Amino acid sequence: MASTNKYDRLRVKAKETEEKLDLSQALEENAYNEKRDKKNLKASYDSDLAALTSKLAAERENQSMQKAKAQAEYTAKKRAATLRGILKGLGASSAAEKAENTVTLEMQNNENDINSESIQKQTSIQNQLKEAKDNYISKLSEIENEKKQKDKVAENEYRKALLSFYYKMAAEHARPSKSS
Repeated sequence: MASTNKYDRLRVKAKETEEKLDLSQALEENAYNEKRDKKNLKASYDSDLAALTSKLAAERENQSMQKAKAQAEYTAKKRAATLRGILKGLGASSAAEKAENTVTLEMQNNENDINSESIQKQTSIQNQLKEAKDNYISKLSEIENEKKQKDKVAENEYRKALLSFYYKMAAEHARPSKSS
């Protein structure tokens, strides 16, 4: 009888060790998968962030170039209008003043159009940046929750396996011995 108890204790110890190893392996695998998924998500987010930031910088540069081009056109039109006024017989100062008034309004409208269009594009890009960040945070949370869920499942499997084993052992001991 003493050897049977010793044998049973060894079986229990071996089974517990085996199940702990299975649990440990499952938890390690879950941690590895979580780390890998987070790394991939971060790389994707960084890539999206870089692309959108570059797009935003390009739009700002485009706005500056359009303003410079409009300013050059404004200056050229002002000079041309001044020359036309002089050729029509107006004095140089009154021709310049008339040209200034005519071209300034056009220039302001053009600049307002440039600013409005650029602001809309920049706002759209900034919204995309915010959306990318929100998606990143959401997916990061999903990855963490998925790992927690898998860990819980692994721990439950561990408990079930041990309980099943303990019930089996109890059933073996509850049966009457064939030798008696």
